Amino acid sequence: MDSPKETDDNPPETIEVVLDKRGDVIFELGGIGQPLTRLRVSSKVLTLASPVFDAMFNHGFAEGQNLSSASPRVVFLREDHSESMTILCQICHIRNQDVPKTLTVDLLAELTILCDKYDCVSAIQPWSVLWARELLPRTREPGSEKLLFIAYRLELPMIFFQLTETLVKDRESKVNFEIACAGQDSLPTRIVDDIEENRAERRQRLVNAIINGITPILKGSKATSHHCVRELVSEYFFSLAKVDLWPLLEGVSRYSSSEIFQKLDSLTATNEDNCECDYSSNSCFAVSQSASLVHTLKEEIKAIEMSYTGICLDCSMAGRNSYDSKICRVKH
Repeated sequence: MDSPKETDDNPPETIEVVLDKRGDVIFELGGIGQPLTRLRVSSKVLTLASPVFDAMFNHGFAEGQNLSSASPRVVFLREDHSESMTILCQICHIRNQDVPKTLTVDLLAELTILCDKYDCVSAIQPWSVLWARELLPRTREPGSEKLLFIAYRLELPMIFFQLTETLVKDRESKVNFEIACAGQDSLPTRIVDDIEENRAERRQRLVNAIINGITPILKGSKATSHHCVRELVSEYFFSLAKVDLWPLLEGVSRYSSSEIFQKLDSLTATNEDNCECDYSSNSCFAVSQSASLVHTLKEEIKAIEMSYTGICLDCSMAGRNSYDSKICRVKH
């Protein structure tokens, strides 16, 4: 690649990184308004990790001519992301002590794009599992949708399965496809469509379950005119508002499954101490029903949650809907 012309009167800051002191290639990245990064690397190491680098250094291109550790050849990679290339080369050169233990979702997306370009996804897979796992609990943060692209392109089947389940159950806002694909065109739109369809369906089922939870109280007693029953129904909806689950559609969207369960424990139940009707506790319909109301509701919600699982990466790539034990790396 030709050397770019520096148009800035002030030379950029230069970051020198030696990954192999006998390296025969120096990658130059950045510059022109950005810090200039110079990576001294071994062409042999990189050709083992990437068929693209193998072609660059071993198949007659200018970058592969007259390589020598005594006079390393400078290769300009100004279009590549400097920090991502540094991390990739650190991994390829087994500089584990220098590889960052955590990455932001944006940096991991840039690294994924770079590995896609140089066809060396397998080189970073062990590290990418660690990085992606750290990001899984942050699916509510802006831009976290990029983890979909990352897990898909880096072929992380368990991360992809867990992520797609988490986005359905714990994501408050809509999954933005433009953000999710990280500016690339390799993430199928159907994945985000399926997630959004399941999110909407789950929310409505949760709303219906909470509404239907009080229905037996309204329909199952001839004593609905009694104060205690009216009080129970009123207290039920008031409690939902008090724990921030009302309006219901907004409430179930705002909180994760575990948070919803905790809030249901706060719902007020009628008991014989606060019942004001003329019936004894054994015959008061409100007392007898309210004791099991929250338990029944939680069991119903638990069943709803268990009906939604993640998307299988292998099925998604193959366009299948059913589990194949010979192909699917995650059982579902």
